[in-house]
Amino acid sequence: MPPLHRLDRFLLILSTLATALAAGFFYAYACSVLYGLAELDDRGAIGAMQAINATVRNPVFAFAFFGALAFPAALLALRLARARLGRSEVWLAAAVAL
Repeated sequence: MPPLHRLDRFLLILSTLATALAAGFFYAYACSVLYGLAELDDRGAIGAMQAINATVRNPVFAFAFFGALAFPAALLALRLARARLGRSEVWLAAAVAL
């Protein structure tokens, strides 16, 4: 397999993994944390959100959050640099734009 095709596949795997992790994180957050915050008074909810925001900044979250945009954008750039513009690239561009 040529090196560019390996890079293409690697970026596709990283894109899928980062997007799935980000989606799972936000789904779990919406199904658990938000309901817990709703049970608190305003002062408690603000304190809890500040604590959550302070601890969520870590490499695992950064990989999922920023990788969900960076990896598909890098994959799209690689494919466009090779002058490929097919249906999958159009869908990839739409995903990056969204």
